[in-house]
Amino acid sequence: MDRLCRWCLYGLWAMLLLSLPGARAQGTAEEGFEPIFNGRDLDGWVIESHADSEIHPDGRPVWSVKDGEIDCDGLGFGFLRYAREPFADVTLRIEFQLGKKADGELCNAGIGVRTGAFDRRRSRATRPSLRGYELQLLDDAGSPPSTHSSGSLYRYVAPLENAIRPAGEWNDLEVSLVGPRIRVVMNGRSIQEVDQESIPQIRTKPLSGFFSIQNHGGPARFRNLRVRRESAAVVGEASLDARESLDAQGRVVASRDPAIGIRGLLRYALEAAGRGFDPAAIEVSLELARSMQVVGAEEADRGNFRWRLGDSDVTDANACEFAGQLLALVRLEDDGRLVPRPAGRRLSPRGRELVDAMARDALGAIRRRRVEPGYTNIFLTHTWNLLALGDLAGPDAITEGEGAWREWLTFTRARGVTEFVAPTYLGVDLDALALIADHAPSWQTRAEAEASLGYVWRSAACHWLPVAQRLTGPHARDYDWLFGRGYADEHLVDAGWLSVPARPEGAGWLPGAPRGGLHHFRTACRWEPPGSLLEDVVALAPRFVVERTGERPWQRITDWVGKSS
Repeated sequence: MDRLCRWCLYGLWAMLLLSLPGARAQGTAEEGFEPIFNGRDLDGWVIESHADSEIHPDGRPVWSVKDGEIDCDGLGFGFLRYAREPFADVTLRIEFQLGKKADGELCNAGIGVRTGAFDRRRSRATRPSLRGYELQLLDDAGSPPSTHSSGSLYRYVAPLENAIRPAGEWNDLEVSLVGPRIRVVMNGRSIQEVDQESIPQIRTKPLSGFFSIQNHGGPARFRNLRVRRESAAVVGEASLDARESLDAQGRVVASRDPAIGIRGLLRYALEAAGRGFDPAAIEVSLELARSMQVVGAEEADRGNFRWRLGDSDVTDANACEFAGQLLALVRLEDDGRLVPRPAGRRLSPRGRELVDAMARDALGAIRRRRVEPGYTNIFLTHTWNLLALGDLAGPDAITEGEGAWREWLTFTRARGVTEFVAPTYLGVDLDALALIADHAPSWQTRAEAEASLGYVWRSAACHWLPVAQRLTGPHARDYDWLFGRGYADEHLVDAGWLSVPARPEGAGWLPGAPRGGLHHFRTACRWEPPGSLLEDVVALAPRFVVERTGERPWQRITDWVGKSS
């Protein structure tokens, strides 16, 4: 009996040791993990900060390595990103310690996951908390959990509990990312169990990206950073749910239904490529899409597409614009440039050949068209196509794209958005502006597109009535006269304004296929307006909105927005 008790005590003592901060289980507990910090220097890491957040006035660096630890001597705002490779399905383990700030404020840090590179010139849009996720680290031990407390997916999801230890103590953190599922364990306690696809505002967040550590002005230390690639979700395999959806869409493609549209085909190709789906299946859809393109050298519509497979000729001149937009995204995805992801092609050689051939011919049709800047959604899509596909035709096409962008800016500064408050076409405008802001060759164009996004969102905020969940006032173009819903719903859900599910529009889908699989397209077009924008405008209720829609004095729209109607 004494021997049994003794062994029980030894077992309890061993468990206690393993639970201490920094204790390292051997064998299977760490099997498959590899370090991403060598303990000696910042090899593989890059500092991305505001200009005043890298070196203290006395010359001390904000980021350094001391005693095998990454030391953040907090100043300003910025990040240290592991830039050697982005990850998709992965588990990160890290130990961290927050310090006390000299001014008595709470020490603030964070872990960026599934993020991109931070650009100080686009500080808000490229920070991890918006581009991907920031796991908040705050010296707030004992505080109630919230969407801004330690362990939160900052601004989106509160932790199940606040498990952080007081400043000066070490914490153990594990972040597991597999497909849309996010699991976080802090100090042995599960604090996040999230399926992002079940939460409307984050359903279109990226499924891959970089890790980073945040400096937000407080002292913090990090050690034992290591990752394990999850073999249950090998790169090149789609998740089960996505695979079932893509299989269903693939069967529609194979049916050669005359109602198949060019947008549906290319959306399927983009989603399948983004999920790492079967390249042979993608190739089948691209072959069918190529058969819908006019390729005869003497044809007036050469380069454009039949809107549907069963059409005998081109019935909508805008087909080349919508197809061109998607072809540009498929090219970016195949190159690994749409969002940061593990390296590797997503198309077969024949598939890429088809995409480039369609894009090159479509670009010819796009360049021959004259689109007026007042036709806002098509003009912006047209501009994106010139900028994104211009490399296929040389510098002249990109120059045309830059000229088109300047034309739209000049036109809109004088007249406002002439396709005003359109529940469907507002969404197309926001798609194109977000793509230009992220991928235009010129930095100036990106910055101007970013500013334009703010302008368009402010217009939407002025007309938004939260209690009715709709855009009020006159609409330039509309399809839902009763409820005022449309494709812009997708953006309104991402922004957190619309709390009911978006209504998928029908023109861009394969007939009879599931309409929930638009993740990679929506991720590419995602841009969240500042939360304060809506709060500040809605606080002005009731309000009378006057908005310019042309150069003449009478070209104005007016909208009285009350508190409840």
